[in-house]
Amino acid sequence: ATVSTVYNVTVNPLPVPTIAGIDSACATYIGNMYTTQPGMTNYIWTISSGGTITAGGTTTSDSIVVTWNTSGIDTVRVNYTDINGCTAAVVTEYEIAVNPLPTVDTVTGGGQYCAGGVGLPVGLNNSQTGINYQLQLNGINIGTPIAGTTGNALTFGNQTSAGVYTVIAINSITTCTNKMSDSAIIIINPLPVPTITGSGSVCVGTTGSTYTTESGMSNYNWTVSSGGTITAGGTTTADSLVVTWNTVGADTITVDYTDVHGCTAIASTVYYVSVNPLPVPTIAGTDSTCLGTTGNIYNTQSGMANYLWTVSTGGLITAGGTSSSNTVTISWDTAGTQSVIVNYTDANGCTGSSATIYNVNVHPLP
Repeated sequence: ATVSTVYNVTVNPLPVPTIAGIDSACATYIGNMYTTQPGMTNYIWTISSGGTITAGGTTTSDSIVVTWNTSGIDTVRVNYTDINGCTAAVVTEYEIAVNPLPTVDTVTGGGQYCAGGVGLPVGLNNSQTGINYQLQLNGINIGTPIAGTTGNALTFGNQTSAGVYTVIAINSITTCTNKMSDSAIIIINPLPVPTITGSGSVCVGTTGSTYTTESGMSNYNWTVSSGGTITAGGTTTADSLVVTWNTVGADTITVDYTDVHGCTAIASTVYYVSVNPLPVPTIAGTDSTCLGTTGNIYNTQSGMANYLWTVSTGGLITAGGTSSSNTVTISWDTAGTQSVIVNYTDANGCTGSSATIYNVNVHPLP
């Protein structure tokens, strides 16, 4: 050939993978993520024996999630093929210092308590220096951590809020935390608030009025004001009582108890009962009329319910006189002393103790 042929060749550098992620971890903590360059192929991830892969780490994944099980120096390694089809000559290795969790010390005072008591009786027989102890309520840190020194006993201050308390130990250098043993779990239970159900409006003389509170408790303490008499229940083991109301006016029922956690309410629950008087119906209308007279109207209080009208045999009801009517119209057919009788239920649901009798003198015709 008159001219030599030239062929250009691009020689690409080998990739050098990098790894990013936390290089100081706590033993047994989950979710430790490590990443390398995205968009590559044939990823090869490996970790040392102290860890467990929980996510990622496949040939198509540019990240890996690891749980480190044992303390010490552990490693994450990666290689891949880049977009030019080149693979690193040396696998990239990333070291992680896996820190041990702080030692769990002896804890006293675990158990269940009632809110509003003397506080949270938790003590630590501390054997470590460089460990801080944090109190948690329902998993949320409360107060300031207490620094531990070897041989010192630690006591947390009074706590009265209801909830589940735990104590965690924190390494002041590595910040690794460890939940104390079950003996450090303290439950402060809320004080009970008893409720009472039953009729809040009754009629004087009513018997068998039942009032109840929460069941399954102990040491029930029932009281009834002077207008009522307990006829059943109301003992220290009864969650109900039955009352007869003897006197018109405002009366009360009170109750307290000890709940299943051994807690008692700050104050007894007071339930107000209005004891209403029985109605005394009145009748208005002519009390002297002539034999054979029609259209004699008699009326009582309006707005009541369950009217009950009756007329002596010398009269005939010609209008009204129903259970919803406060009037009655009568024809008097027999001379002599006759009567109109009525009773009803008032707005409080009370009925007269006896029907009202209204006498009418029916005169014979001359």
